Amino acid sequence: MAALYRMATSRGGGLRVAVTTRGGTGRIVLSRQFGGAVMIAAWNPPVVRLLDLHAGCERDPARAARILGLGSLPLSAVPLLLGGRLPAGHITEDPAGGGWVALAAPGWRCRVRLAPEPWRVVALETPDGTRITFSSHTASVPGRVRITRPDGTWFTLELVRLEWDTSTVLPPLPGLPPCGAAG
Repeated sequence: MAALYRMATSRGGGLRVAVTTRGGTGRIVLSRQFGGAVMIAAWNPPVVRLLDLHAGCERDPARAARILGLGSLPLSAVPLLLGGRLPAGHITEDPAGGGWVALAAPGWRCRVRLAPEPWRVVALETPDGTRITFSSHTASVPGRVRITRPDGTWFTLELVRLEWDTSTVLPPLPGLPPCGAAG
């Protein structure tokens, strides 16, 4: 999968997000609208890397999902949700009803709201209070995603282009020193 999004945040706009996957590996690249990439979050389970290209260093990967506003959701689940699919996990009906189900997998859990005709994800909540809404669907693929953190900050992604090309080759990642390392 390869997808390009326009991104606006509660702090401003003019950003782009590119999501690229191949098999279980992937990249999320955050770029300025008329500039280069500023951050890359990459995963090749079980390894996650967070590259701060602006600072020229590699950040603690445990912070990747939080920095991206995803709460406890693993990065590998992001392309599935953006592609209109549920990540693998144990699904049970949520006692609250209303189309909500509980989704649990090793190391994380969330509540997901589904809607029929066609079946699609319309909302997701993580235990830390992060809420993600999915709207403007084409079939099951959301055209708009809004992530709201517990502190009130938000991010909105608007789909510009989506390709289901399974031959995508992910480029090698740059080698950067750890942030805070003496150089």
